[in-house]
Amino acid sequence: MALRAERLLNAPRLTAPTTPGHEPDLLSVAANSLSAHLAVLDETGVILAVNDAWRRFAVTEGGESDYLGANYLAVCDRACDPIARRVAAGIRDVASGRANEFECEYPCHSRLQERWFVMRATRSALDSGGHVVVAHEEVTERRRLQDSAQLQSLLLDEVNVAVHTSNLDRTITSWNTGAEQLFGWSANEAIGRRSDELFITSQTPVAPEIRKQIGEGPWEGDVRLSRKDGSAFPAHVRSRVVHDLPEHEPMIVVVSLDISERLRSERELRLARDHLRAVTDSLGEGMLTVDGAGRVLYMNPVAEAHLGWTAAELYGRALHRVTHRGADGSPMPAEACAITRACRARATVKVDDDVFMRADGTELEVAYTAAPFATGEELEGCVIVFRDVGARNASRRRAERQAEKLASIKRIRAALDADRFVLFAQPIIQIESGETVQQELLIRMQDPDAPGAVILPGAFLPVAEEFGLIDEIDRWVIDRAAELAASGAAVELNLSGVSIGDLRLMRHIAAAIGRVGADPGLMVFEITETALIENQLAGSQLVGGLHQLGCRVALDDFGTGYGGFTYLKKLPVDIVKIDTEFVADLTGNAASRNVVQAIVNLARRFQVLTVAEGVEDQETLELLREFGVDQAQGYHIGRPAPIKTTDKRPPERLRNER
Repeated sequence: MALRAERLLNAPRLTAPTTPGHEPDLLSVAANSLSAHLAVLDETGVILAVNDAWRRFAVTEGGESDYLGANYLAVCDRACDPIARRVAAGIRDVASGRANEFECEYPCHSRLQERWFVMRATRSALDSGGHVVVAHEEVTERRRLQDSAQLQSLLLDEVNVAVHTSNLDRTITSWNTGAEQLFGWSANEAIGRRSDELFITSQTPVAPEIRKQIGEGPWEGDVRLSRKDGSAFPAHVRSRVVHDLPEHEPMIVVVSLDISERLRSERELRLARDHLRAVTDSLGEGMLTVDGAGRVLYMNPVAEAHLGWTAAELYGRALHRVTHRGADGSPMPAEACAITRACRARATVKVDDDVFMRADGTELEVAYTAAPFATGEELEGCVIVFRDVGARNASRRRAERQAEKLASIKRIRAALDADRFVLFAQPIIQIESGETVQQELLIRMQDPDAPGAVILPGAFLPVAEEFGLIDEIDRWVIDRAAELAASGAAVELNLSGVSIGDLRLMRHIAAAIGRVGADPGLMVFEITETALIENQLAGSQLVGGLHQLGCRVALDDFGTGYGGFTYLKKLPVDIVKIDTEFVADLTGNAASRNVVQAIVNLARRFQVLTVAEGVEDQETLELLREFGVDQAQGYHIGRPAPIKTTDKRPPERLRNER
């Protein structure tokens, strides 16, 4: 939310129109007296009015104006955090009448302080135009008091926790049983005395600045304190000043905990760990020991670093159940684990390629050796020494992928030289009449190793784009499409993003059409939004050039990106193809239905045809008809089927093969 506030305050400054001589009315005076930051938005999110608190906050946060005229919703839409999107959706619900109000609590931290706000949006009761009143109110102090109360409640539940309160001059006002047990002073003895007289004496080694901070809070740390009998002990102390208590003066709450046992346990653990580390730290590989049942007894620091577990976290747990898990997190069968087999058979096992699961759920590729051991105390188990082989395997996989790409390049080059590409066509129908009005051309490559089989474009087009062969493939498709158009077939073909940026492309298209005498009006060229984003100038020039030739242009995958509506405004496209993502779940997803209806309404205003891709059933087709979509394609209408072309004579007219 802090990011949203910053963006709003840094939005281009706009000045709302004013009426000379207009005086603030009673409502304005009332709004300006409130501490909450208020703004009135119109139904589109434009800020129409703000109160003085809003203006002061804008200046405090580095703004230059009150930003009347800025679009609050646009700022939220551009923000990259889920709270902003939720706020935008909530305000739109209120503006449209779908909700009476919307409320959201959010952090708005700065570098100097932590702050919390509550944003409330309500529909204006003064008009019916969809105006929304947005109020931001700071609730930082409330959150701080809640956190303090929760913390104190947790500490009081702990065993041997001493809690006392005092006023601001550190005179004790309450003293719980835990404090009596820890310090040796009874409540009667302690209440009314200053805290530093009881447990911070001149003999207690507490730095002067800490001595002052304890009892003034907030402060937290480990110090040595004194008991009534003069003995000193290590303690963890937390101090906090609590304000705004109903009918109470501000008070200091201090919680003290004897940590002698914890420190003793830590020393023992440190000594044991240091002893083991002296033996194992010199190893550059991860090492674990497990007992005969596969339970972890020890792991060295390298193993901890690789696996993300500490030795204490894994101690006593079955290593196989932790490190060998399925993709869903469930343990693999014990018999499938080489470590378990080594423990049971008391035989050394070497594994060159395996996967351990880290604590965070990611995979660690390892090679390891599991060797049995037995001690004089009848302890039996295995020592597992492993190393991370992820880099080795990644290098091997890169080499394999590179070899696959090289082989694919050779196949593509050979297919171009031997004319082993073939075209498939998928029919596009007019929804109202059911008549086939267009055929989308889809390229395939004949498999040289399997006569009669074809390779789908996903297996070779990405490689062709990466290694500069895609422009030749595009030109091959353009030539074949021109031949089909010369026969009277209405065809639609895709252009890659690489070819769109090639200045020679238009000359090739014009030459192909002129060479076979094709009717350019029968040819539709599909361009994706992604390709236009990468090269907007070339895309604009291409669309203009195609129209000059008499061809039509379709904007493919429409609705999936952020710029589709912009391109519809800027470029004179003839067709928008509604992406399969919105068509596939049209019958069961209200959001997809809303998107399709919005696209249809927009396309009609621009006098652009709409085509729905990926129609899989009759129910979807009927919905598209109801929404006013012009054309459709998909498996329900017709699957892609091979077609034949020839350089010697025009091919037969494409048929609708289902």
